[in-house]
Amino acid sequence: MKTKCKAMTLVELICVIAIVAVLITIGVMGMKGVRRFKAERQIHTMAGELSDLRKRAMMTRKQMRMNIRDDSYAIICDEKEKVISYEKDLELVDMNTAQKHRDFAFSPSGRPSNSGTATFRVGKNTFHLIVAPVSGRIRMERVNEEN
Repeated sequence: MKTKCKAMTLVELICVIAIVAVLITIGVMGMKGVRRFKAERQIHTMAGELSDLRKRAMMTRKQMRMNIRDDSYAIICDEKEKVISYEKDLELVDMNTAQKHRDFAFSPSGRPSNSGTATFRVGKNTFHLIVAPVSGRIRMERVNEEN
């Protein structure tokens, strides 16, 4: 009686390796998109936190500010500082404010005592986080998208 040895052929083995390589590539590329999405969401979060700081300044009648750093930003309320690091793909490009300080500050009346623009880059996209000088309006703008 003959016994057959069940094993994979070389062609089957190569096909399995190719399929695994394709799946790993798709997973890695997907993670890159997730990191960029998280970095863009952080800019939106910063805009929301600035708006919240402005409202808190008016409610508590105290000055509130957000300090923009190269690798993080800090929210400063009542001498308490909360530091948040940037996402991996988020990069501060430029900080241009009225008083040449690296922060956005709101007076107790809600008016910005230091207004301006913080420019960030996520991949090939550039974003401006803008605090208007008189009204204190906060907005985020996507500047360009290169392919």
